[in-house]
Amino acid sequence: MNVNELIKSTLSPTGLCVAPDKERNGEEEYIAFNYTGESFENFSDNKPENDYTSLQLHYFTHGNPHKTKKQIASLLFNAGFDVSIGPIDYEEETKIYHVTFDIGIDGVIDFNETEE
Repeated sequence: MNVNELIKSTLSPTGLCVAPDKERNGEEEYIAFNYTGESFENFSDNKPENDYTSLQLHYFTHGNPHKTKKQIASLLFNAGFDVSIGPIDYEEETKIYHVTFDIGIDGVIDFNETEE
């Protein structure tokens, strides 16, 4: 399973739209994520065996973000992600709360699999 699929399936219990690099298209509440880095680890036979993928995840809502923020963090942590919750910003123009998470996960590299 690639990281996109893992994030989507992990966060499906929230019932929210979860998509990479998603812009708000009229949704009141949604989760977007973007990749911030990838590093290779544990080399053997001149190839890395593992990689560490880091991402930012963004939760947007018009309502109180605290309950869902905790649910998102718990789901990600239980799925094996490293999780750090950033600030909760309030966007005055859109009246939306924006919670940023820095997340990362170790993975086994399959050089035959392509990421979508």
